[in-house]
Amino acid sequence: VTAWRAQGVEQQALRGRLEQQEQLKELLLAESPWVMEAESETERQLRIARFFDVNQMNYRLTTALAKLRQMQLPSGAWGWFAGMHGNRFVTHFVLQQLYRLQMLTGEPLTAEAAEMARKGMHYLHEEALARYKERHRATHHDNPSVATQQELDYLYLLAISGAPLTEAQRKVADESLRLW
Repeated sequence: VTAWRAQGVEQQALRGRLEQQEQLKELLLAESPWVMEAESETERQLRIARFFDVNQMNYRLTTALAKLRQMQLPSGAWGWFAGMHGNRFVTHFVLQQLYRLQMLTGEPLTAEAAEMARKGMHYLHEEALARYKERHRATHHDNPSVATQQELDYLYLLAISGAPLTEAQRKVADESLRLW
């Protein structure tokens, strides 16, 4: 700024366009997201109030559980879309959300949700056992592998579910822990 002043540049020329043109300034402020959000603050507060309405929450929970029940396959797994084969990743994600809901609310799962979780865990136990058997066929004991992300996800789900394990399931979990 000092160098410009020495060259004779006027201070008016140094001011930005927003400072020079009041209409441009007002137009830009009116179109900014902050001003637009401020104008709909009442609407946002109403939406938040509706979101936390107990009846609405119960309705959304019931609707979501009904959709999950429809999507669950006889194997206990969930697929990406209706009619698709079961997927370990999707099944893990659904179960993780059910158990997190239980932890966040401090309430046990509903009977319907608990039954879906039991079936889903059975599917994941079978998948983990199959991977365990495959690893023991493919590797030598003197050349141990490392736990995969799937196995670590499985261990995490076991930890947050608190479900009791059979001897075979405990053996799979112990092996995954050893490799980790």
